[in-house]
Parts: sequence; C-alpha cells; structure tokens
Amino acid sequence: MHREKRPTKTAEAPAKSNTSPKKPNEPTNSKSPPSITFLTLANFVPPRRRLRENGIANLIEADTNYLNFGVFYPGKIFKCNLALTNITEHTHIISVYFDSSSAHFEESLLPKAALPEGLQYPIANSEKTNGCWHFMLSPSNKTFDKSFSASLAPHETIQFGVVIKSPCINRPQRFFSLVKVCLSEEDLMSQLLDSGKDSLAVLSEAEVVTPKLECCKELIHDPTGMKIVPLVIKCDSNIQRLRVPFKNAGGRDLELILNVLRYPAPDESSDAEPLAVCRCLPNTAKIPSGAISFISICVSQITKEAQGKREQKILLIKIKDTLMMYSYILDCSFIL
Repeated sequence: MHREKRPTKTAEAPAKSNTSPKKPNEPTNSKSPPSITFLTLANFVPPRRRLRENGIANLIEADTNYLNFGVFYPGKIFKCNLALTNITEHTHIISVYFDSSSAHFEESLLPKAALPEGLQYPIANSEKTNGCWHFMLSPSNKTFDKSFSASLAPHETIQFGVVIKSPCINRPQRFFSLVKVCLSEEDLMSQLLDSGKDSLAVLSEAEVVTPKLECCKELIHDPTGMKIVPLVIKCDSNIQRLRVPFKNAGGRDLELILNVLRYPAPDESSDAEPLAVCRCLPNTAKIPSGAISFISICVSQITKEAQGKREQKILLIKIKDTLMMYSYILDCSFIL
C-alpha cells in the first residue's frame, strides 16, 4: 500500500525589522539622565561632630548678643528684654546666669558682633569691681534673681528682662556684664558640647553720668563747705513767693523732687514754733540740659516775733528715680 508523504513543518525565520533592538543601558526617552552625587568623607559630617564644632549655637538662639542700656544717672534702674529660642525639634533645659566669677572679660571670650568700638581690653566685670548690680526678671515666677532655669519645647521662645542699677558715684563710668546661657546638667545633650562652646554670651553695657545742678544764688560756707542760699522775707505780707534760680550744667534733662525741712539752731529746741512755714510749690521741677529754671518757695504763717530775726531751713532736691540728692541751707532774714 502506497502512502503519501506529508510535508513536514519547518520553523520560519523571524522577519527582519528596520529598527535595531534596544540596548539595556540606553535611555528610553530623550531627556538627559539625572545627576547622581556621591557622599564622600570630605563632605559628610556626622550630627555629633557638627554639634561639637558649632556648640550650643546649633540648639539655642538669642535675639541679640548685645544689650545697650544707654546713658543714665547713678542709682537709676533700667531694664532690657532678652529672648531665647529653641531652634531644634527636641526639648532642652537651659540655665541663664550672670558671669560673676571672672574679674575681667577678654576680647576672645566676647561675641564679636556685639563689641562697640573704642574698648580697651580686658574689660572690668562690673559685678565684681564697681558694685553695679544686675538681676534677671525670671519668666516663671516674675521675681528678681541672679539666675534661673527653664525648659524650652521645640521652637519655643521665652523672653525675660535684664535689670541694671548703678551705685551712687561722682564721676562718669561705663559698666559691663555678661549674661551666659548654657544647657542644664539635666539635659543629656550637654554631654556632647565642648567646654569652649557650651554657652552663649550676651554682653550688656551701660554708661553712668553724674548730674550737675548749680544754684545761681548760692554761697559757700568755708568752714563746713555747705551751700547757703540767702532769702529775704517781709513780715508785712502773709504769703510770699520767692524764686530761686537753678542751672542744669549737665548733658541730660533733670527731673527734680523738692522739699523744705526745718533746720533748728543749736540753742533752739526742736519743739519750738518756726518763725515761718516754707514749702516748694509745686514740689517738682524739670530743668532742660544747659537751661536755667526758677524754683518757687512759698512762705506763709509768718509770726509777729519774726521781725529782725533769722531762721535757717534745708532745701532738699532729689533727682527723680535715683538716689542722688542735693541739699542747700536757706538762710531766711525777716524784715519789715
């Protein structure tokens, strides 16, 4: 029996394409490939190393590193505000205090941007040498303290007052102090800070000038050096107003508080009736710098026995908001 041979199927070669096959590293679009930067040891600084290099400045920031209280009179009290901000994402505990251990401040220890021109180093610390005292108004209990601690939440800012008061001195002088901010020992981050960069420094400066008040009618008593102002009072008038000129020879305006006290003679009893009553009306005065103003003294209740006699009183002049005082003896002569 004859069998037909069936044609066998052979695999056909794939049709050639006009496009070449894609290479594995060839980009699929026309845009340039993104640039890749590689971290090397030269430009990589671990967080702990950055903290050691920049110190507490990486954690806490002050709104200023220089507090200028300006120019004021001895005994006057001034306040400046200082703000501290936590610039991290973690809570930090800080301690704020005045540097009372250093007798002098070297230029290398002070903030560079805060230094005014013309300073001679080292600068004397007013906390130790001049008797000028500083206090901080604690933000928590609103009391005056030399130091305080506070907990700052992430990105929290606290503001507190720095208060200064100078002693009563008789010559112009500049006062300097240093406010320091550091992490408390309770904050574990304080162990990572180097000793030279573990605190912020804020320099405070104040210039104290002495007032110059002169009476244009004053006389100096040579044995005692007391200043005497002669007054002539007429007995035929019940009430008299006497004007005494005073000059402000200083560089700032003066606000005065006036008072007249009795000055009994050595042989006179303190209970004796005065020959007249003297008082300042008004009891305050303001004299601009370089100007001459009159202080009005009102004399009343003149007794009949006052004719031909003399009586001394004390004029006390206190500069407002300070401990500075001037005293003059009013030598009152009673005539017809």
